[in-house]
Amino acid sequence: DRRFLRLLIPQAIEVRVDRQGRINIPKRLLKFAQIKDRAVAAGVLDYFELWNPEIYEEHLKGSEMTELSEVLEL
Repeated sequence: DRRFLRLLIPQAIEVRVDRQGRINIPKRLLKFAQIKDRAVAAGVLDYFELWNPEIYEEHLKGSEMTELSEVLEL
């Protein structure tokens, strides 16, 4: 449950949006997500996640996608 995770690992921050619609992500969060010069913004229902592109690709290849494809084949 996301509510539990938010309490357990509080990583939420408030940021300002500049005139060009950009946000500045703090370095500690970029380091945590292993993001250097590129990122993937993955939409998940009512929120989005920022990922290192290589890690995100590996995540997609993981067991969750295998399980999803098995369910969809039914």
